[in-house]
Amino acid sequence: MNIIKHNAVWEIKKIRGKDENFDDLKFIVKAISKDECRIFLTYFVIEKDRIYSSDGRRLHLLTNPQKLIEIYSFEEGYYKILIEKSKYLILVKIEPEGKFPDVDKLFNVYKFNQSEQKVYKYTGIYANANNYFKSAGYGAIPFLMLLHVKMFVNLNFIYDLGEQEYIAKIDAKERTLFFENDKRKALLMSIDIDQF
Repeated sequence: MNIIKHNAVWEIKKIRGKDENFDDLKFIVKAISKDECRIFLTYFVIEKDRIYSSDGRRLHLLTNPQKLIEIYSFEEGYYKILIEKSKYLILVKIEPEGKFPDVDKLFNVYKFNQSEQKVYKYTGIYANANNYFKSAGYGAIPFLMLLHVKMFVNLNFIYDLGEQEYIAKIDAKERTLFFENDKRKALLMSIDIDQF
């Protein structure tokens, strides 16, 4: 792992092969808003027991990130990405210009009604139309075909979950998808296609 820290600026390079900490950090970075008009969603938040980000349509949360925080010498606070490449990040600690949404409240709003939810095993793979199943789980495209619910979800949001296995919960009434494994949580809010 290659890390250079200049005061409150971090330069992080992915090491060759599998770099779980870098991949976890990229998982968080994927959900940061690119829209500068939504200034309070253009950064991610580090707390002692979690790291999270949201772009308004999805929320990514990393639980128990102590190893990642220790390896990168992060402090609690708010971080903005200055440069993002596939194997390279430069980020800076900032004082936010807005208030980040209450993550606990968001998860409570989209709390799944146990009687109305469907649970699937999702295997995060970069699926294409010919790659339907892997490890007894569903890839992104066939997973979406299973929904049988009038929902629109950006397929890139599902790809951004990375190559991991998740338990996926679908609430058709709220039109939300929730993905969870031992470290990561992702809440994807769909657009009601009946609006169009």
